[in-house]
Amino acid sequence: MTSAGPRRTAVKSCPSTPPWAGGGSSWKSDLRSPPGEEVVLRPPVQVPQRLPGAAAAAPPPPVRAPPPAAPPAAPAASAAAADGKAAKGTFRGAEVPAGSEEKREAKEALARLLQVRQKELLRLKMQAQEKQLALLRGRLAQERRLAVGSVPTAPSAEAPVAAAAARDAAEVSEARIQESRKQLAAVLERRRAGDPKLSGRPSSRASAFPKLQASAKASRTASATALQPVEKHVPLEYPASLAGRCCARGYDVFHIGERGVASVVSVDNLLCGLQKLLQKHVLPDHSDGRKGARSRPTFRPSGLAFPGLDAAVPSALRREVERCLAPLVARELGADLFRLPASSAASFLRLLTAPATSWSSSQLFPHIDYAASLAATVGLGDFNGTSVGFYAGRALRGKPVLEDLADVARYKLHGIANFAAERQDGHQQQQEELGHFELLLEREVRMNRAIAYPAWLLHRAEVPPEAARRLTADPAKGRLTLNLFYTTEEQAHLERS
Repeated sequence: MTSAGPRRTAVKSCPSTPPWAGGGSSWKSDLRSPPGEEVVLRPPVQVPQRLPGAAAAAPPPPVRAPPPAAPPAAPAASAAAADGKAAKGTFRGAEVPAGSEEKREAKEALARLLQVRQKELLRLKMQAQEKQLALLRGRLAQERRLAVGSVPTAPSAEAPVAAAAARDAAEVSEARIQESRKQLAAVLERRRAGDPKLSGRPSSRASAFPKLQASAKASRTASATALQPVEKHVPLEYPASLAGRCCARGYDVFHIGERGVASVVSVDNLLCGLQKLLQKHVLPDHSDGRKGARSRPTFRPSGLAFPGLDAAVPSALRREVERCLAPLVARELGADLFRLPASSAASFLRLLTAPATSWSSSQLFPHIDYAASLAATVGLGDFNGTSVGFYAGRALRGKPVLEDLADVARYKLHGIANFAAERQDGHQQQQEELGHFELLLEREVRMNRAIAYPAWLLHRAEVPPEAARRLTADPAKGRLTLNLFYTTEEQAHLERS
């Protein structure tokens, strides 16, 4: 067993301030250890060598270090130097770089200057907006003055002068009006007192009134004469393919309005086999469910304004009517029924069941068919005594056709109200003078008679009280008609526009 070597001691360097706190490279030279601290350095432990065959030796007892000796007194100069170094290192760590204070003050000054410039720019923008708002208010006030008829004032120094001149002109005009009123009152007073100078001279207004009345009456007479329909009979010959289907040999054309602006076509004996078609497709079947019985149209209350019942038209009946009616419509009304698409045609079987006292205003007053260009009515039943009347509107300057939306507006605003007043007034002469609608043509609805006309021609059904009492919902006995409506390409374009 080897003994521990001699004990060595060393002094540890532990300055009060770390060497890196003071900065610089001078800290390497100040690595002196403060007095009073010792570190015991133990030699390396020697491992005992064990020879083969030898008994295990007991481990050596641990070496205990002696108690530390009292530190020797250090010189006062060394302590003072160490304190000075520590103080110097501490000051270097908290030192502020030179010039940072000036930079901070410069930044603060620039920020304050920027805020001042921004405030100035905002103030200038607000002033410009206020000026624009004042100009707009002035223009608006000037437009309002022009709308009410006052004299506009210019925004200048001459405005008070112009306003004073306008007031003076108004005062002069008011004075003249007052003077004229006084003179008129004096003349009236002298006339009441029986002044011979005034009693023998008639008033110019009174003398002109009969002339105005005569002129108005002559104008109404001339207008009525110009609106009277011009009738013309036209012979008709169908081609060989339709000779056995269409039996009409002529038709009547009524030109209505100034220069014949509208034409009404009336043709009798249109279909050769109308009665057979009605028995086969329209009238009730009394076969009592036997073999060969056919379904018939079902009449229901009209969903439109028509005061009666509606039903679908059998296609066989509609085709026969259109074959015989197409040549007349193409020649007189300028529409080819066979070139119109199916979506441009509509047809109904109609039974009139209500008297005129229960009609809606759209059927009671002369009206137009807004959604169509051409319309036709064909009598299917043996019910006589009713007709279709065609009218002209006096508020429309005697025009029987509503040509544009302005005519429709005048018709809606004035025509209907005046027509209602006419029907409530019982004085016939007053009706003739104040009547808004004038009956131009009345064509009776008969069996196998077709009446075709422009849909924008004012018309209405004429049902006298005697015929109204015979109205019924039975298709075999009632007023049964076939109503056709067609829309041409020109009319469809007007509706889309």
